[in-house]
Amino acid sequence: MNDYPVGQQVTYRYYVGRYYLYQHQLRKAEKELEFAFRRCTRHHYKNKRHILIHLLTAKLILGYRPTSQLLERYKLVDLFGPLIQAMLSGNVAQYVTALDAHMEWFLRMKSYLLLKERGKVIVWRNLFRKVYLITREPNRNKIRMENCLIALRISTQDPSYDEMDTEALLVTLLDQGYMKGYLHHYQSIAVMSNQRPFPPVASVHVTTEVYDESQNQRDGT
Repeated sequence: MNDYPVGQQVTYRYYVGRYYLYQHQLRKAEKELEFAFRRCTRHHYKNKRHILIHLLTAKLILGYRPTSQLLERYKLVDLFGPLIQAMLSGNVAQYVTALDAHMEWFLRMKSYLLLKERGKVIVWRNLFRKVYLITREPNRNKIRMENCLIALRISTQDPSYDEMDTEALLVTLLDQGYMKGYLHHYQSIAVMSNQRPFPPVASVHVTTEVYDESQNQRDGT
């Protein structure tokens, strides 16, 4: 691949990155898109901006936060700034509002569903981390589900959430590795690990189902 002109390498790695992004293989997508972005010259501003849009989609879900200078340079503050703020604060309603405010644009970029499905998981993680830090008792690594439920209703602005919804979200986060610990159903608490109960998002490797095109091919084709 190194024998080809840089421009062709950038184009190829960009489309490979887009393919991985579509497959939800975010770390592979990040690697390819990072290469394309860094090797694309600054004279091709529009191309670099387009690559960056998809790179940011992968990076946000992987737990990396872009600098404000980068967003300003490529005129992406209005599009990604509110999303990042809501994600960091654990504000689900604000995150959904920010995403839906530019729904047509994100749909056109093929990023909307990925940011809505996978990005919201990060928002939940940050919300429950705040609950843990605020309500934690000295020498007791526990989260009461009733506190999580209150926070969830406030964050989503949806009073219909109940204990079962809260437990399901906690199970999801524990299962995917965004939280470390276990649920005690009868005591309605989550017992958290003494070490890194909320690992950095960038260190979490989520296992997702990979689409296999060969499964859709007919026998003999």
